[in-house]
Amino acid sequence: MESHNSPFLWNAMIRAYSAEGLYGDTINVYALMRKRGLQPDSYTYPIVLKAFAYHSLVTEGKLLHSHVIKSGFLLDSVVNTGLVSFYAKCGETEDACALFDQMSMKDIVCWNMIITGFEQLGRAEESLTFFRQMQLEGFVGNLRTMVGVISAVAQMRDSRMASSVHAYVVCNGFGSHVFMQSALVAMYSKCAEVRKGRKIFDQMVDKDLVCWNSMIAAYEKSEQPEESLELFVKMQHDGFIAGPVTMVIVAAAIGQLGDDLRARSVHAKSIRNGFVDHLNVGNSLLAMYAYMQNEDAKEALVVFDQMLALGFRPDSVTMLIVAGAYSYLGSLPLAKTIHGFMLKIIEISTRLRNAIIDLYCFGSHGRGKEALELFSGMQKEGIEPNDITFTSILSACSHAGLIEEGRRCFSDIRKMQKQFDKGPSVIHYACMVDMLGRAGLLSEASELIAEMPVEPSSGVWGALLGACRIHENAELGEFAAKNLLEVKPQHTGYHVLLSNLYATSNRWHEVGELRHEMHNRGLRKPAAFSVIEFGKEVHGFYTADQSHPQHREVYRRLESLLSELKMAGYVPDKSGALHDVEEEDKELILTMHSEKLAVAFGTMYIDNWITLHITKDLRICNDCHSFIKLISKVHKRRIIVRDVHRFHHFEDGWCSCKDYW
Repeated sequence: MESHNSPFLWNAMIRAYSAEGLYGDTINVYALMRKRGLQPDSYTYPIVLKAFAYHSLVTEGKLLHSHVIKSGFLLDSVVNTGLVSFYAKCGETEDACALFDQMSMKDIVCWNMIITGFEQLGRAEESLTFFRQMQLEGFVGNLRTMVGVISAVAQMRDSRMASSVHAYVVCNGFGSHVFMQSALVAMYSKCAEVRKGRKIFDQMVDKDLVCWNSMIAAYEKSEQPEESLELFVKMQHDGFIAGPVTMVIVAAAIGQLGDDLRARSVHAKSIRNGFVDHLNVGNSLLAMYAYMQNEDAKEALVVFDQMLALGFRPDSVTMLIVAGAYSYLGSLPLAKTIHGFMLKIIEISTRLRNAIIDLYCFGSHGRGKEALELFSGMQKEGIEPNDITFTSILSACSHAGLIEEGRRCFSDIRKMQKQFDKGPSVIHYACMVDMLGRAGLLSEASELIAEMPVEPSSGVWGALLGACRIHENAELGEFAAKNLLEVKPQHTGYHVLLSNLYATSNRWHEVGELRHEMHNRGLRKPAAFSVIEFGKEVHGFYTADQSHPQHREVYRRLESLLSELKMAGYVPDKSGALHDVEEEDKELILTMHSEKLAVAFGTMYIDNWITLHITKDLRICNDCHSFIKLISKVHKRRIIVRDVHRFHHFEDGWCSCKDYW
């Protein structure tokens, strides 16, 4: 029985539970020990305080502090260090500082506690102030100190301070330590000093997976995705096996490039290695598909379904990405469904609330002036715009043809981001090229690409090629396509766009060669697909569809509508049928476009007072645009079409895009 009342055994038991990370058991044993009237020793108090901090038990920690005072342990440096660490970890910084200042005997462990404590709270500047104070009092930092200091500098993204801390590390003999080198690589990455980080990385003799991940992430964060992926390949050649963290970084890099082939490759690799079971990997795959210029929103939702099937409870990050994917699809019933799902499973944060607003309001309705008014109001309220804000504004200016406003916005980005030693992102450049290109300012768009400080992405070259197609500039379009197909050689849509550009200039020989190349690569032009919402049902139509159960009735209805519209002045726009076929065949091809079939179905089965909601997976052509405008006027119908680029609101013969898309 005496052994059960031995303080030594109880203290040993507390240490054992803590060493295993069983902090709940640590607290329970401590409570039983106190109940028996047994006295903890000076090493037990810090362990119990650590357990209290882990569970954020501030009141219990303060009671223990009182007990420390009564028990006469307040002068013990080990106990004091534990108290400082407890208050710092719980965010009670005033108490931590007060206790720290009262300590007459500070050792390096105590300095480390206060430095790392403030760094972990996100108060990097105060952490570094303590580091400087520590040096003035004659202490030299150890590895633990420098990890906290390096993390604080990384938080501040101060490149000058990064160089200074690096020099301190080398001068004090820590420069060859693998863990320290990895930390320096990560620090330089966050300070936008990728070259300095790479220099350290290349000099390392023993690289571990953490270091490889840091360097791969450095390139991804600095918007150099190709370099990130090249290093990923090199890592595997050197015998390292990618882990879940690696796959998160690689998925982000591929998302920047918008590379469909590599996206599916990393998805397959994640499945083979069992990484999809990790929530962060699942989220990164979702983001990769949802933000690859929104081309793969449907694929993102397939990944989301896989995550649910594996039993994951989605977090706020997951739902932010999913909301973006559903926003792109543009379906009101789907928006309501996912909103209801979110309300059931997760607390709605401010960011998620904003995503839900975007889900319902959508972002591509051509209301550029209203977007600029909101942006102005946001600035007046003192809210700092971020990269996403600027992307949204530039996109709004592009879709609404607000060239001067877009130029001013881009200039503001350059001014505001200069203080952070970085310029506009690749996405911002893509928005500007798209805006200038749509307006026919192709020379200015080309000059902007030439002055980019980083390699242009597929989004940049794709925007230029699309503009060349609109304005029939075959020479510049060919140049854009050459660069674009180097980045995305398997992208069918870009091959088709270039083919149409050649056809516009009657360069049928080049059209034939391009079709032959597509055939050899196994690329096929995707059949356009449009869906129309019908109550709780969704009906889909391919171009020249023969598979829909009511396709005969739909074609009869479409023939009737065309006859009616021709009497009202409709003339088919055959520029959308740029093929070496007879004129009557061109008109027939236009007649069978998927969005026309969807509209015909809607006029048959949906009451006249109900808005027709149609989604198309490609850009709406000029002829279908004119056709639907006239339908809205003749039949007094409101029709909303969501194509690959934007929403078109048709009413009384008018479209919200003002024929600028």
